[in-house]
Amino acid sequence: MTKTAADIRKEGGKCKKIATDFWECTDKDGKVWWCSDGGKACVEKPKILTKTIGGLLEKGAKCEPVTDDLTICLDQNGNVWACKKETGTCTVILTPTREQKCETGFIPAQNEREWKELMCSDSSGLIRNIDDWMAYVEARGRDGEQGHSLAELDELVIEQFTENLQFRANGLAGANYQILATRLTFSKFVSVWEQFGIGLNLFADYSDRECVSPGTCRNSITDICTSNC
Repeated sequence: MTKTAADIRKEGGKCKKIATDFWECTDKDGKVWWCSDGGKACVEKPKILTKTIGGLLEKGAKCEPVTDDLTICLDQNGNVWACKKETGTCTVILTPTREQKCETGFIPAQNEREWKELMCSDSSGLIRNIDDWMAYVEARGRDGEQGHSLAELDELVIEQFTENLQFRANGLAGANYQILATRLTFSKFVSVWEQFGIGLNLFADYSDRECVSPGTCRNSITDICTSNC
């Protein structure tokens, strides 16, 4: 069963925004819902075990604070966890899905092995060069593409991002992600990189490095450098 945040409020419930494009709502009966996509898509909070941030870090998770009370963690399996300071507990809010293959023709890579396999494959729908990227950009203006990851970005932002794209070895080699990170919701930001074949776990491994020349990456807090560099 799905609802919208507006439905829950209309029925007497309350909603609280706890991260970019993520709301937690409690309906009039006390049931908790998780909402994304501007509050238009809410699902009942899954009954799952919670973890602590310390436990996630011990297992190799990468964590970043996003507010005074909220830290987002990415574990080794590509699951995204929301950790609240006031309770000390973390709950999973996003998990990798194999259903993506039906939508895109490929499954975004979560590690280096999967990335190399994807680069050697003939999977359709993957952005491998600047022409593929421009075709993806142009698709955002078509009828029925309101849910496109770039739909809300203006031409100047897209041009600035495009200028820094580098392609090599049949796929993405490097890019500056800062301008997208400041203008897209979390879910749409993730979706953009998945079009290049890069899942959340792999993005975390490749980020904070810049492709400065073939085979050379250097530290940079605003860039991503893949093994194609």
